[in-house]
Amino acid sequence: MSDRAVIVGVNLERATYADAITLGALLARLTDSRLTLVSAFKPHRTTHDAVKAEHERALRRAAERLAGTLEGLEVQRLVLAGASAGEVLHELAQRSATEAIVVASSRRASPGHVHLGRVTQHLLDGGTARVAVAPLGFAGHEDGMHELGVAYAPGTAESDGALRYAAFLAVRAGAALRVLSAYDPSERLLVREHSHSEGELAAHARWVLAGMSGEPARQLLLTASLLEGDPVEALADASAALDLLVMGSRGHEPLRVVLAGVTAGPLLHSAACALLVVPVVASPGEDG
Repeated sequence: MSDRAVIVGVNLERATYADAITLGALLARLTDSRLTLVSAFKPHRTTHDAVKAEHERALRRAAERLAGTLEGLEVQRLVLAGASAGEVLHELAQRSATEAIVVASSRRASPGHVHLGRVTQHLLDGGTARVAVAPLGFAGHEDGMHELGVAYAPGTAESDGALRYAAFLAVRAGAALRVLSAYDPSERLLVREHSHSEGELAAHARWVLAGMSGEPARQLLLTASLLEGDPVEALADASAALDLLVMGSRGHEPLRVVLAGVTAGPLLHSAACALLVVPVVASPGEDG
């Protein structure tokens, strides 16, 4: 078992905590990580101990209800005080070896889709940990990962880091990997010269992956797709066929995920599968 942890933010006031725990359990199995379930509460001088005890009981009951999902995993339960759940998760990730932080979608999510809430926004705001968001209803998704996608703009550190991590997960899951490069035909200059065809895009992706340590890229069932149209809309449509979409981001620009150079905030509110955002500083084997 790795000394790294997949940290799951568990909001016990909403049933969607099961979505986050299910996605966290899948990622923990793929990465041989410990699963850390975290419930956060605001400290209060007179009721601190009582509130903490109630959260501990509720978190234990939540874990018991999802015993089948958690079977075989090393599970840690933490109840921590803080000004906000986002702050608690961020600080925990900063002081421990973290594979990823996993949260549920906000109340505004449609079934099967993701929608970022305030906690996720806080985690992405300059954070260095990978952040995964479970779509609404993901709790029923327990049969593993079969098709992963990566939003890719060739020649950028953000996209290369996302590609490597997506490939790492795909190999561990025995899943197919789709390399998705989206572009607006009215801004054709944004498309790199070596990605003018899907074959060239796939070849470039394999060239990037050739330097990976561990599982070789040749084990991957890798395909590439050039998506024409508004990049956010095109990738949101493509995500409907995926179990997980991986994207890269600049640590100082949390919502400027690399999709042919456009701001991808809307995609983080509309994708039809689980999302995983990889900061440019994080790659397989490095501290999150």
